[in-house]
Amino acid sequence: MSVYDCLRIDYKRFEPSKTLGDDSSDDAPIAFGMSSVLLPLPKFLSKNGCADSITRYMKEVDIPLCGVLTMTIVDDTPHREMLLAGRPDLVDAAAEYLTTSDDAAFLEVKEVECKLTDDESMKFRRFRQGNPKGSRKQVAPILMRLAATLQRV
Repeated sequence: MSVYDCLRIDYKRFEPSKTLGDDSSDDAPIAFGMSSVLLPLPKFLSKNGCADSITRYMKEVDIPLCGVLTMTIVDDTPHREMLLAGRPDLVDAAAEYLTTSDDAAFLEVKEVECKLTDDESMKFRRFRQGNPKGSRKQVAPILMRLAATLQRV
């Protein structure tokens, strides 16, 4: 299955609420998306054209930040990983929030090496979750709280 198909099969878009009375679209909080992928993250990242496919998919669904969540079972133990992709400032803000905020502490997120190559408009950061109970239902609200404080540029 292609990277593009992996992303689209179980994708959800999230749009934080705008501040009441604010009609300026430039100041609207950023929308982001999350895809749950049924592959180990290293296998997903090693697929041909992975970075380009993620970039293309994000342009098509019009999001500046995307999370790719994976869960695998190794020796009867669940393991979760996450890839953040998108505009460099947003990826860095989300990474900092996930790794340092009290809001996300229960996920036990630790950054690990990501082999995808960044460029000036796209950044990739990879993480392992120590708490395997942190599914999209737990991660999305955390990123929603962060995204509500960020603005489209």
